[in-house]
Amino acid sequence: MTLKKLEYLENGRIKANSGHKAFDHSADYIGVGSIMSNVQRSSFIYAFNETERYPGGTAINPGEMRSDHLKPFIKTLPPAFLKEVENQTTFNNAILYEFSTPSKTQKRVIHGYALTRPGTNALLALSITPNRKSIMVMEWCLPFITPHKTPIQQPNRCLQTI
Repeated sequence: MTLKKLEYLENGRIKANSGHKAFDHSADYIGVGSIMSNVQRSSFIYAFNETERYPGGTAINPGEMRSDHLKPFIKTLPPAFLKEVENQTTFNNAILYEFSTPSKTQKRVIHGYALTRPGTNALLALSITPNRKSIMVMEWCLPFITPHKTPIQQPNRCLQTI
């Protein structure tokens, strides 16, 4: 299975068509890995048991690297989703994604979070703000980060909402 590829317009912007006008206008890049863009914030999250900053490097306490990489998300992650991230990263690394729209009245409007496994891009967990526009945004974004069917595309599966 392969990931969906971004399409670019002549002016260099990406062709975003989630159906959410403000998101589509703001979208500049979506991709796999640690990324900061107008609409995506994502980070590699180390496993709790990871105790070296790099091979042969300084030994650190278990959980320290995971905590460092979760810090930018702690204030906005729903508690139940944070618990799922911690459970999924006890022994394995993951990539945490946040998709949002910049806002004039707030810092940003968060549409949802996704957690994937590096290498396979398997979707491990998903949390979506429960409104039509956020569901549309997440439905459009997910194929760029995971090739697997998502709960949105499988209505019989339970979908955690923020």
